[in-house]
Amino acid sequence: MEAPRLFALEGHFQSVPLTQGGVLKLWLCESWVLLLASVLSAEFLPHEEDVDFINEYVNLHNDLRGNVMPRGANLRFMTWDVALSRTARAWGKKCVWEHNIHLEDLKMAHPKFNGIGENMWVGPENEFTPSVAIRSWYAERKKYIFENNSCSGDCSHYLQVMQVVTKPYVCIVVFYFLNALTTLYEIQLSIAPLFADYRFCYSYSGSSLPDINNETFIRSCVQIHNKLRSEVKPTASGMLYMTWDTDLAKIAKAWAKNCQFEHNSRLGPPHKLHPNFTALGENIWTGSLSIFSVSSAITNWYDEIQYYDFETRKCSKKCGHYTQVVWADSYKVGCAVQFCQRVSVGYTSLTNVAHFICNYGPA
Repeated sequence: MEAPRLFALEGHFQSVPLTQGGVLKLWLCESWVLLLASVLSAEFLPHEEDVDFINEYVNLHNDLRGNVMPRGANLRFMTWDVALSRTARAWGKKCVWEHNIHLEDLKMAHPKFNGIGENMWVGPENEFTPSVAIRSWYAERKKYIFENNSCSGDCSHYLQVMQVVTKPYVCIVVFYFLNALTTLYEIQLSIAPLFADYRFCYSYSGSSLPDINNETFIRSCVQIHNKLRSEVKPTASGMLYMTWDTDLAKIAKAWAKNCQFEHNSRLGPPHKLHPNFTALGENIWTGSLSIFSVSSAITNWYDEIQYYDFETRKCSKKCGHYTQVVWADSYKVGCAVQFCQRVSVGYTSLTNVAHFICNYGPA
Protein backbone atom coordinates (compact mmCIF):
# COMPACT_ATOMS: atom_id res chain seq x y z
CA MET A 1 0.00 0.00 0.00
CA GLU A 2 1.36 3.39 -0.92
CA ALA A 3 1.99 5.79 1.92
CA PRO A 4 -0.15 8.93 2.03
CA ARG A 5 1.80 12.07 1.23
CA LEU A 6 0.60 14.38 3.93
CA PHE A 7 2.90 17.10 2.81
CA ALA A 8 0.75 17.26 -0.29
CA LEU A 9 -0.94 20.28 -0.59
CA GLU A 10 -5.40 24.35 -0.71
CA GLY A 11 -7.88 29.47 -0.19
CA HIS A 12 -10.67 31.23 0.51
CA PHE A 13 -10.08 34.86 1.11
CA GLN A 14 -12.78 35.57 3.65
CA SER A 15 -11.65 36.95 6.96
CA VAL A 16 -13.20 36.55 10.39
CA PRO A 17 -13.52 39.86 12.30
CA LEU A 18 -11.07 40.28 15.14
CA THR A 19 -12.39 39.48 18.56
CA GLN A 20 -12.41 42.52 20.79
CA GLY A 21 -11.33 42.60 24.42
CA GLY A 22 -9.64 39.94 26.44
CA VAL A 23 -5.98 39.10 26.68
CA LEU A 24 -3.99 37.96 23.71
CA LYS A 25 -3.57 34.23 24.08
CA LEU A 26 -0.78 32.54 22.20
CA TRP A 27 -2.01 29.02 21.74
CA LEU A 28 1.18 27.19 20.96
CA CYS A 29 -0.32 25.34 18.09
CA GLU A 30 2.64 24.02 16.15
CA SER A 31 2.37 24.24 12.41
CA TRP A 32 4.81 23.92 9.59
CA VAL A 33 5.82 26.50 7.08
CA LEU A 34 8.00 26.18 4.03
CA LEU A 35 9.62 28.87 1.98
CA LEU A 36 10.70 27.74 -1.47
CA ALA A 37 13.16 30.03 -3.23
CA SER A 38 13.31 29.67 -7.01
CA VAL A 39 16.66 29.18 -8.67
CA LEU A 40 15.57 31.99 -10.98
CA SER A 41 15.52 34.48 -8.11
CA ALA A 42 18.30 36.96 -7.54
CA GLU A 43 21.31 35.82 -5.54
CA PHE A 44 20.46 38.01 -2.58
CA LEU A 45 17.20 36.20 -1.90
CA PRO A 46 17.71 33.93 1.11
CA HIS A 47 17.79 30.15 0.88
CA GLU A 48 14.72 28.21 1.99
CA GLU A 49 16.62 26.69 4.92
CA ASP A 50 18.05 30.01 6.10
CA VAL A 51 17.15 29.92 9.79
CA ASP A 52 17.47 33.68 10.20
CA PHE A 53 15.10 34.24 7.30
CA ILE A 54 12.54 31.77 8.66
CA ASN A 55 12.71 33.31 12.11
CA GLU A 56 12.25 36.79 10.67
CA TYR A 57 9.03 35.76 8.95
CA VAL A 58 7.54 33.99 11.93
CA ASN A 59 8.69 36.49 14.53
CA LEU A 60 7.38 39.47 12.57
CA HIS A 61 3.95 37.88 12.18
CA ASN A 62 3.78 37.09 15.87
CA ASP A 63 5.07 40.53 16.87
CA LEU A 64 2.42 42.28 14.80
CA ARG A 65 -0.30 39.96 16.04
CA GLY A 66 0.85 40.45 19.63
CA ASN A 67 0.75 44.25 19.37
CA VAL A 68 -2.78 44.59 18.05
CA MET A 69 -4.85 47.11 20.00
CA PRO A 70 -7.32 46.52 21.49
CA ARG A 71 -6.00 43.12 22.44
CA GLY A 72 -7.35 40.22 20.41
CA ALA A 73 -8.57 37.02 22.04
CA ASN A 74 -7.61 33.61 20.67
CA LEU A 75 -4.84 34.92 18.43
CA ARG A 76 -2.67 31.87 18.02
CA PHE A 77 1.09 31.67 17.94
CA MET A 78 2.41 30.99 14.45
CA THR A 79 5.29 28.67 13.65
CA TRP A 80 6.98 27.50 10.45
CA ASP A 81 5.13 24.92 8.28
CA VAL A 82 5.94 22.78 5.24
CA ALA A 83 2.53 21.27 4.40
CA LEU A 84 1.27 23.77 1.79
CA SER A 85 4.51 24.33 -0.08
CA ARG A 86 3.45 22.55 -3.25
CA THR A 87 0.30 24.60 -3.57
CA ALA A 88 2.27 27.81 -3.18
CA ARG A 89 4.97 26.63 -5.57
CA ALA A 90 2.53 25.61 -8.31
CA TRP A 91 0.60 28.87 -8.18
CA GLY A 92 3.62 31.12 -7.67
CA LYS A 93 5.25 29.80 -10.84
CA LYS A 94 2.36 31.19 -12.89
CA CYS A 95 3.51 34.70 -11.99
CA VAL A 96 -0.02 36.07 -12.17
CA TRP A 97 -1.46 38.76 -9.90
CA GLU A 98 -4.56 36.91 -8.81
CA HIS A 99 -5.51 34.48 -6.09
CA ASN A 100 -5.24 30.74 -6.56
CA ILE A 101 -8.58 29.71 -8.08
CA HIS A 102 -8.31 26.20 -6.63
CA LEU A 103 -8.05 27.14 -2.98
CA GLU A 104 -11.79 27.24 -2.35
CA ASP A 105 -12.43 23.84 -3.93
CA LEU A 106 -12.82 21.23 -1.22
CA LYS A 107 -9.82 18.90 -1.28
CA MET A 108 -8.80 20.22 -4.69
CA ALA A 109 -5.38 21.24 -3.49
CA HIS A 110 -5.17 19.46 -0.13
CA PRO A 111 -6.72 16.21 1.10
CA LYS A 112 -7.70 17.54 4.54
CA PHE A 113 -7.85 21.33 4.74
CA ASN A 114 -11.18 22.99 4.05
CA GLY A 115 -10.09 26.59 3.83
CA ILE A 116 -6.92 28.61 3.40
CA GLY A 117 -6.38 32.35 3.32
CA GLU A 118 -3.86 33.95 1.00
CA ASN A 119 -1.86 37.18 0.88
CA MET A 120 0.33 38.20 -2.05
CA TRP A 121 3.10 40.74 -2.44
CA VAL A 122 4.79 41.65 -5.72
CA GLY A 123 7.63 44.09 -6.18
CA PRO A 124 11.19 44.58 -7.43
CA GLU A 125 13.51 41.90 -6.13
CA ASN A 126 15.95 44.45 -4.79
CA GLU A 127 13.19 45.92 -2.62
CA PHE A 128 12.03 42.65 -1.15
CA THR A 129 12.40 41.85 2.52
CA PRO A 130 10.03 39.91 4.76
CA SER A 131 9.40 43.10 6.71
CA VAL A 132 8.50 45.14 3.63
CA ALA A 133 6.02 42.55 2.40
CA ILE A 134 4.34 41.75 5.71
CA ARG A 135 4.21 45.34 6.92
CA SER A 136 2.58 46.40 3.66
CA TRP A 137 -0.29 44.05 4.50
CA TYR A 138 -0.38 45.14 8.11
CA ALA A 139 -0.52 48.81 7.04
CA GLU A 140 -4.15 48.26 6.02
CA ARG A 141 -4.88 48.37 9.75
CA LYS A 142 -5.71 52.08 9.41
CA LYS A 143 -8.75 51.09 7.31
CA TYR A 144 -10.06 48.69 9.94
CA ILE A 145 -12.75 49.96 12.32
CA PHE A 146 -12.52 48.08 15.62
CA GLU A 147 -15.81 49.46 16.94
CA ASN A 148 -17.96 47.66 14.37
CA ASN A 149 -15.51 45.12 12.94
CA SER A 150 -15.64 46.56 9.44
CA CYS A 151 -13.28 48.15 6.91
CA SER A 152 -13.49 51.69 5.49
CA GLY A 153 -11.55 50.39 2.49
CA ASP A 154 -9.76 47.21 1.51
CA CYS A 155 -8.13 45.79 4.65
CA SER A 156 -8.36 42.08 3.85
CA HIS A 157 -4.58 41.61 3.96
CA TYR A 158 -4.46 43.04 7.46
CA LEU A 159 -7.34 40.82 8.58
CA GLN A 160 -5.54 37.80 7.16
CA VAL A 161 -2.34 38.58 9.05
CA MET A 162 -4.39 39.02 12.21
CA GLN A 163 -6.70 36.08 11.56
CA VAL A 164 -8.41 34.84 14.72
CA VAL A 165 -9.10 31.15 15.19
CA THR A 166 -11.73 30.47 17.82
CA LYS A 167 -11.85 26.69 17.46
CA PRO A 168 -9.09 24.14 18.04
CA TYR A 169 -7.69 24.50 14.55
CA VAL A 170 -4.09 24.47 13.46
CA CYS A 171 -2.68 27.81 12.33
CA ILE A 172 -0.40 27.57 9.35
CA VAL A 173 1.58 30.07 7.33
CA VAL A 174 3.41 29.28 4.11
CA PHE A 175 5.67 31.48 2.03
CA TYR A 176 6.78 31.18 -1.57
CA PHE A 177 8.31 33.71 -3.86
CA LEU A 178 9.29 33.77 -7.52
CA ASN A 179 9.78 37.44 -8.31
CA ALA A 180 6.79 37.83 -6.02
CA LEU A 181 5.66 36.74 -2.59
CA THR A 182 2.65 34.55 -2.00
CA THR A 183 1.54 33.74 1.51
CA LEU A 184 -1.03 31.10 2.42
CA TYR A 185 -2.60 31.00 5.87
CA GLU A 186 -4.43 27.85 6.93
CA ILE A 187 -7.36 28.86 9.10
CA GLN A 188 -9.80 25.96 9.00
CA LEU A 189 -8.20 22.61 9.53
CA SER A 190 -10.63 19.80 10.26
CA ILE A 191 -9.47 18.17 13.45
CA ALA A 192 -9.67 14.39 13.72
CA PRO A 193 -12.15 12.95 16.26
CA LEU A 194 -9.47 12.26 18.86
CA PHE A 195 -8.74 16.00 19.02
CA ALA A 196 -12.39 16.93 19.48
CA ASP A 197 -12.24 16.58 23.27
CA TYR A 198 -9.35 18.99 23.61
CA ARG A 199 -10.02 22.68 23.96
CA PHE A 200 -6.60 23.66 22.70
CA CYS A 201 -4.33 22.29 20.01
CA TYR A 202 -2.74 19.10 21.30
CA SER A 203 0.72 18.03 20.37
CA TYR A 204 3.22 15.39 21.27
CA SER A 205 6.85 16.01 21.93
CA GLY A 206 9.34 13.64 20.40
CA SER A 207 9.95 11.92 23.73
CA SER A 208 6.26 11.53 24.56
CA LEU A 209 5.19 9.42 21.59
CA PRO A 210 3.76 6.10 22.83
CA ASP A 211 5.67 2.87 22.39
CA ILE A 212 4.24 -0.38 21.07
CA ASN A 213 3.53 -1.64 24.59
CA ASN A 214 1.41 1.34 25.57
CA GLU A 215 -2.07 -0.01 26.33
CA THR A 216 -3.87 3.19 25.32
CA PHE A 217 -1.99 3.28 22.02
CA ILE A 218 -2.75 -0.39 21.32
CA ARG A 219 -6.42 0.06 22.19
CA SER A 220 -6.73 3.12 19.95
CA CYS A 221 -5.13 1.38 16.98
CA VAL A 222 -7.42 -1.63 17.26
CA GLN A 223 -10.63 0.23 18.09
CA ILE A 224 -10.32 2.83 15.35
CA HIS A 225 -9.56 0.19 12.71
CA ASN A 226 -12.57 -1.88 13.76
CA LYS A 227 -14.82 1.17 13.98
CA LEU A 228 -13.98 2.26 10.43
CA ARG A 229 -14.23 -1.29 9.10
CA SER A 230 -17.71 -1.61 10.61
CA GLU A 231 -18.84 1.59 8.87
CA VAL A 232 -18.18 0.36 5.35
CA LYS A 233 -21.24 0.94 3.16
CA PRO A 234 -22.52 -1.25 1.68
CA THR A 235 -21.73 -3.58 4.56
CA ALA A 236 -18.94 -5.98 3.69
CA SER A 237 -19.60 -9.67 4.17
CA GLY A 238 -16.93 -11.65 5.92
CA MET A 239 -15.24 -8.59 7.42
CA LEU A 240 -13.00 -10.00 10.14
CA TYR A 241 -12.54 -8.35 13.52
CA MET A 242 -9.01 -7.05 14.04
CA THR A 243 -6.88 -7.73 17.08
CA TRP A 244 -3.38 -6.63 18.06
CA ASP A 245 -0.35 -8.60 16.94
CA THR A 246 2.89 -7.97 18.81
CA ASP A 247 5.08 -9.30 16.01
CA LEU A 248 3.48 -6.94 13.49
CA ALA A 249 4.03 -4.04 15.91
CA LYS A 250 7.71 -4.95 16.29
CA ILE A 251 8.09 -5.07 12.51
CA ALA A 252 6.45 -1.66 12.20
CA LYS A 253 8.69 -0.20 14.93
CA ALA A 254 11.87 -1.59 13.44
CA TRP A 255 11.07 -0.09 10.04
CA ALA A 256 9.83 3.20 11.45
CA LYS A 257 13.19 3.74 13.13
CA ASN A 258 14.75 4.05 9.68
CA CYS A 259 12.77 7.28 9.20
CA GLN A 260 12.25 6.54 5.51
CA PHE A 261 9.09 7.46 3.62
CA GLU A 262 8.94 4.21 1.72
CA HIS A 263 7.61 0.73 2.25
CA ASN A 264 9.49 -2.09 3.92
CA SER A 265 11.09 -4.04 1.09
CA ARG A 266 11.11 -7.25 3.15
CA LEU A 267 7.33 -7.51 3.54
CA GLY A 268 6.82 -9.48 0.34
CA PRO A 269 8.90 -12.68 0.73
CA PRO A 270 6.88 -15.38 2.56
CA HIS A 271 7.66 -15.72 6.29
CA LYS A 272 10.60 -13.32 5.93
CA LEU A 273 9.42 -11.15 8.81
CA HIS A 274 6.44 -12.88 10.41
CA PRO A 275 6.21 -16.49 11.61
CA ASN A 276 2.57 -16.99 10.56
CA PHE A 277 1.72 -14.73 7.61
CA THR A 278 3.19 -15.25 4.17
CA ALA A 279 2.49 -11.67 3.10
CA LEU A 280 1.95 -8.46 5.05
CA GLY A 281 0.26 -5.16 4.26
CA GLU A 282 1.52 -1.75 5.32
CA ASN A 283 0.27 1.84 5.63
CA ILE A 284 2.50 4.81 6.43
CA TRP A 285 1.63 8.28 7.75
CA THR A 286 4.17 11.03 8.29
CA GLY A 287 3.30 14.46 9.64
CA SER A 288 3.77 17.14 12.25
CA LEU A 289 3.87 16.09 15.88
CA SER A 290 1.17 18.67 16.56
CA ILE A 291 -1.39 16.99 14.31
CA PHE A 292 -0.52 13.37 14.99
CA SER A 293 -2.96 11.07 16.65
CA VAL A 294 -3.80 7.45 15.96
CA SER A 295 -7.26 8.60 14.95
CA SER A 296 -6.13 11.31 12.54
CA ALA A 297 -3.60 9.05 10.81
CA ILE A 298 -5.90 6.05 10.32
CA THR A 299 -8.81 8.29 9.35
CA ASN A 300 -6.59 9.92 6.76
CA TRP A 301 -6.05 6.52 5.16
CA TYR A 302 -9.75 5.71 5.37
CA ASP A 303 -10.72 9.00 3.72
CA GLU A 304 -9.53 7.60 0.40
CA ILE A 305 -12.92 5.89 0.33
CA GLN A 306 -14.03 8.81 -1.85
CA TYR A 307 -11.91 7.39 -4.66
CA TYR A 308 -13.20 3.83 -4.37
CA ASP A 309 -16.00 2.63 -6.66
CA PHE A 310 -17.94 -0.12 -4.89
CA GLU A 311 -19.60 -1.27 -8.11
CA THR A 312 -16.41 -1.80 -10.08
CA ARG A 313 -14.17 -2.32 -7.04
CA LYS A 314 -11.66 0.02 -8.60
CA CYS A 315 -10.15 3.35 -7.59
CA SER A 316 -10.52 6.57 -9.59
CA LYS A 317 -7.36 7.74 -7.78
CA LYS A 318 -4.98 6.08 -5.39
CA CYS A 319 -6.93 4.50 -2.56
CA GLY A 320 -4.66 1.67 -1.47
CA HIS A 321 -4.56 2.94 2.10
CA TYR A 322 -8.34 2.75 2.36
CA THR A 323 -8.50 -0.76 0.89
CA GLN A 324 -5.82 -1.91 3.32
CA VAL A 325 -7.72 -0.55 6.33
CA VAL A 326 -10.92 -2.38 5.26
CA TRP A 327 -9.30 -5.49 3.76
CA ALA A 328 -11.80 -8.14 4.84
CA ASP A 329 -9.31 -10.98 5.28
CA SER A 330 -6.91 -9.02 7.50
CA TYR A 331 -7.55 -9.77 11.16
CA LYS A 332 -4.28 -8.76 12.79
CA VAL A 333 -2.74 -5.30 13.06
CA GLY A 334 0.39 -3.94 14.69
CA CYS A 335 1.41 -0.29 14.65
CA ALA A 336 4.25 1.91 15.82
CA VAL A 337 5.09 5.61 15.83
CA GLN A 338 8.61 7.00 15.76
CA PHE A 339 9.91 10.53 16.23
CA CYS A 340 12.13 11.43 13.28
CA GLN A 341 14.31 14.51 13.05
CA ARG A 342 14.17 14.26 9.26
CA VAL A 343 12.25 12.18 6.73
CA SER A 344 12.97 12.61 3.03
CA VAL A 345 9.83 12.73 0.91
CA GLY A 346 10.43 13.08 -2.79
CA TYR A 347 12.43 16.26 -3.39
CA THR A 348 11.78 17.72 0.04
CA SER A 349 12.36 16.77 3.64
CA LEU A 350 10.11 16.88 6.66
CA THR A 351 11.70 17.70 9.99
CA ASN A 352 10.75 16.81 13.56
CA VAL A 353 7.83 14.61 12.58
CA ALA A 354 5.81 11.65 13.79
CA HIS A 355 6.39 8.63 11.53
CA PHE A 356 3.44 6.23 12.01
CA ILE A 357 3.30 2.75 10.46
CA CYS A 358 0.73 -0.05 10.65
CA ASN A 359 1.33 -3.57 9.39
CA TYR A 360 -1.49 -5.98 8.58
CA GLY A 361 -1.83 -9.72 8.29
CA PRO A 362 -2.70 -11.50 6.23
CA ALA A 363 -2.62 -9.20 3.21
